[in-house]
Amino acid sequence: DSYSLALERFKPECCIHLAWGGLPDYSFSKSRENLVASLDLFEVLGRAGCKTIFAAGTCWEYGNLAGQANEDKQGRDLKMFAAFKSALQTMGRSIVTPHGCRLMWGRIFFVYGPGQRTTSLIPSCHRALLHERSAPRVSNPLAVNDFVHVDDTCAAIKVLIEGAGASGIYNIGSGHPVA
Repeated sequence: DSYSLALERFKPECCIHLAWGGLPDYSFSKSRENLVASLDLFEVLGRAGCKTIFAAGTCWEYGNLAGQANEDKQGRDLKMFAAFKSALQTMGRSIVTPHGCRLMWGRIFFVYGPGQRTTSLIPSCHRALLHERSAPRVSNPLAVNDFVHVDDTCAAIKVLIEGAGASGIYNIGSGHPVA
């Protein structure tokens, strides 16, 4: 409620919604809190006349899908966080569409780069190699992930929000998964 009136007065043309507070807490309560806050934001943006919203989804919305991801595929066996993100995309679209607002949903893959948590895979591997320690601890050495640099992620979001008429679900990744 603290921002609603100011946002409605400001009348933004576009919103880039990347927030999901509390990470890496993927619990039910934290995910529910984020879902409600995001839906409230979408409602305020719609009332304010915002015409474009980009919101960050996650590649985890594909669940246990193997192989090439397609933005039209629905994941199975979603974990809590991914289920809430998927619900936000569906519910958010139904909130903003009646206001004439287009929603772009970016299913972002494994972002790396400056500012990343030091415990994440790439920074921890880099740190181990830099200091000539033994091999870094990798919790799932058989995992195959699509890593995308934060600069490339930002460039993709910029292209989407500046694209005339773009809406729907978009995968944001390198397109080259690696083990």
